[in-house]
Amino acid sequence: MGIEFDWAVDYLSARRVDVRPLLSGQYPLEDAAAAFAAAADKNRSTKVQVVCA
Repeated sequence: MGIEFDWAVDYLSARRVDVRPLLSGQYPLEDAAAAFAAAADKNRSTKVQVVCA
C-alpha cells in the first residue's frame, strides 16, 4: 500500500477529517442485511456503516 493509506489512517485516528458527511446511513448490527442492501444501491447510498456497539 502507498503512503496515502498511512496518511488517511493517521488523519482518521486523530479526527482531523470528519467523514460523517460521506455516510449515507448507519445501521445496528442486527440490521446488517439492510445495510448491505442499502450499500448495493449506488443511486441511494455512498457509504453505509454497520455499528457493532
